[in-house]
Amino acid sequence: MNDELFIELVRQLRQAREKQAEFAASKKAFEENPVYIAICEQLKAASEWVGNAEMALKTQLVADEGYIPPFKAAWLVNATTVSIDEEKALAWAKVNMAAAVSEVVDKKMLTDFAKNNPKSAPYATITEGKDARIASDLGKFTEIAE
Repeated sequence: MNDELFIELVRQLRQAREKQAEFAASKKAFEENPVYIAICEQLKAASEWVGNAEMALKTQLVADEGYIPPFKAAWLVNATTVSIDEEKALAWAKVNMAAAVSEVVDKKMLTDFAKNNPKSAPYATITEGKDARIASDLGKFTEIAE
């Protein structure tokens, strides 16, 4: 790396961040627009209406299994519904179907532990070295990077 390359990279990063901030401001202004807000509210109301209408049609069809609709806009099918007791299912799956059990490792917690206790963390490879940090405000470097 040399000064010219460094200055150019800082300039490009500053421009990219400025453009990102512009788009974020435009998005925020759009989301605060009363027309957009009204459309979102109308969409939510219409979605609730659709859900209620679907539920009413399904409920009526299921309640009268003998009814034959005049056209095939909705119909009955054989279905199986399963409700799962999460606690019991987890206990059973640990013994009988391990692939159904998803485990998540808290990497942040394990990383912090490994940094503070390197000899007690056989799961981690710890290396010392340099890492680059970038200033969050590159505006003060305008003159340099122009």
